[in-house]
Amino acid sequence: MKNETVFEEETFSGKIYEKVDFSKQMFQHCLFENCRFIESRFCNSQFGFSVFKNCELQCVNFEKCRMQEVTFEECKIVGAEFYKCDPAFLSPTFLKSILLTCNFSGLKLKNCIFRESTLKGCHFVETALVGADFKNAQFEDTLFHHADLTGADFREAENYAIDPRSSKLKKARFSLSGAVSLLKALEIIID
Repeated sequence: MKNETVFEEETFSGKIYEKVDFSKQMFQHCLFENCRFIESRFCNSQFGFSVFKNCELQCVNFEKCRMQEVTFEECKIVGAEFYKCDPAFLSPTFLKSILLTCNFSGLKLKNCIFRESTLKGCHFVETALVGADFKNAQFEDTLFHHADLTGADFREAENYAIDPRSSKLKKARFSLSGAVSLLKALEIIID
C-alpha cells in the first residue's frame, strides 16, 4: 500500500491485507476486486462511490469510517460492526453477499439494499430500514428488534424472524409464502 492518503479511480486486485492499517485513508471511485481484508483497520477512512467485488472482509474495524455509495458485490463480510461507522455518511449496498455476525444496530439505513444476500447472525436493533430492499435475501438467526421496516421489501426472502409487535412494518412487502413466518412470534398454531 502506498503512503498516500487519497486514492482516486484506482483498482486493487487480488491483494491480501492482514492487519493492515488503512486509517485516515480516502478512497474515491475505487474498485477492490478479489481482495481479502483480515483484521484490517479503516478507522476514520472515507469511501465514496467505491465497489468491493468478490472480496472477503473478516473482523475489520470500521470505527468512524464514512461509506457513501459503497457497493459490496459477491463479498463475504464477517463480524463487521457497521454501527461504529460515521452514521451521517453511511449508504452501503449489498448484492449477492454473505454477511455473518454483522451489527447494524442503531443506524438509519434508508433505502439500503441487501438484495440476494445471505444474512446469518446479524443484528438490526433499533435500526431504521425504511424502504430497505431485502428481495431474495436468505436469513438465519438474524435479529430485527424495534426496527423500523416501513416500506421495506422482503419479497422472495426466506427464514426471516420479525416480531410484528416490536418492529414497524407499515407498507412493508412480503411474499405470501414467507409472510406466515410473521405469525411465529404470536404463538399461533396454523394447521
